[in-house]
Amino acid sequence: MYDGPACPVVIDCGSSRTRAGLAVTGRHIRPTVEIPSVVGRRRTNVPPRNCWSDLDGFLDAGHPPSFGSDAVSLVLKGEPIRLTYPVNEGVYADMENVGNLLEYVYQECLKIDPRDQPLLLTEPIYNPASTRERATEMLFEDLGIPSLNISVKEVAALVGTGWQDGIVVDAGEAMTSVVPISHGCVVTSGIRKLYLGGADLDVQFAERLARRADHIRLTSTRDRLMLRRWKESVCYCRPGWHDTDDDFDDNGYGAAAEAQPITLPDGTAVDMADDKWKVPESLFHPHLLGIEGSGIGEMVVESIEDCPIDDKLKLYKKIMLAGGTSQFPGFADRLRSEVEHSVKYSRIATSGRTQNRNPQVHVEKAHRHPEWAAWIGGSAFASLKDSFEDRWLSREEYEECGPDAINSKVQISFMPHQQQ
Repeated sequence: MYDGPACPVVIDCGSSRTRAGLAVTGRHIRPTVEIPSVVGRRRTNVPPRNCWSDLDGFLDAGHPPSFGSDAVSLVLKGEPIRLTYPVNEGVYADMENVGNLLEYVYQECLKIDPRDQPLLLTEPIYNPASTRERATEMLFEDLGIPSLNISVKEVAALVGTGWQDGIVVDAGEAMTSVVPISHGCVVTSGIRKLYLGGADLDVQFAERLARRADHIRLTSTRDRLMLRRWKESVCYCRPGWHDTDDDFDDNGYGAAAEAQPITLPDGTAVDMADDKWKVPESLFHPHLLGIEGSGIGEMVVESIEDCPIDDKLKLYKKIMLAGGTSQFPGFADRLRSEVEHSVKYSRIATSGRTQNRNPQVHVEKAHRHPEWAAWIGGSAFASLKDSFEDRWLSREEYEECGPDAINSKVQISFMPHQQQ
């Protein structure tokens, strides 16, 4: 249990970005730190002894690593830096580099000693217990934190809206998850996930750009960073459900993109034309990338249909967007249209019988910056008195019970502990 006066630190460490800051409340809160979740190490052409090959070049052990925006800035300046992404599909894949990144966040960004204040850390709903335990051990042993709360980021995202019921569509860097929440608790039967996210769209955007400008090759780390910026600046979702690629009225979503042709490093201006909407189209129709399974609209309907009967209609009215990949212009309207189309082929049952085949569908962003949703909700968690009861693993408990003690404390709801 957390029983100290110190303000908790809140960290949301995702595949693409890490957000951190002190827990605060209010209408205009935001993380004080937002950096890329990357670790950079300088490359050298001199091979180390007994090393046969390295596709990314040999690493120079004589230079300290760089982190976050500093590492990205070095790459954009043309420095020989190899970027490592320690978080994969939202899960800590390289615990040593995650620890190094978090230490950098504490010392260089927040200017806080991790031993002085409790930590609330977010995690995806599908995080393995073994990964959570290794992270807990790293945080207590290496960083020396005094106490820890781990909150499911999809639940935290809903908390930031003030809702107790809703279905969270978290479109992230490596995957997209759909998590229904009723009366403050996750409905586990309705959880859905799609292994498709912003990184996959980056690859698709690069392939489509190469077809329009086949004279240029964009393969370096610096090039990949530029490709992402281009994708974010010109792509959008076409409105409404369509079963063909015929012309359609984009309702103005593409107007800004039309005014921003891509300028390649050699000065060539490229208009991506219909590729601007075809790239995010795969989120709704993953078969376009050869991925089996439902698109986001169908996932939402399947998720809601697997929830208790009494929850279904209210969940259709509260579809909430989180994650950076949901920021494409037109995304919310397109998802609403996809859900409305998909639900026509599903049964919306109340009181054991079909009563309404066209439920009211409402989609909105969790925040004007949906990529901050989990951090904002985590900050709200940490600021609530109820969240401190039996939800925090203290150092004393950790030393007595070990890292697996955190598994019984994961915050999968935002109701008081005794009501779960």
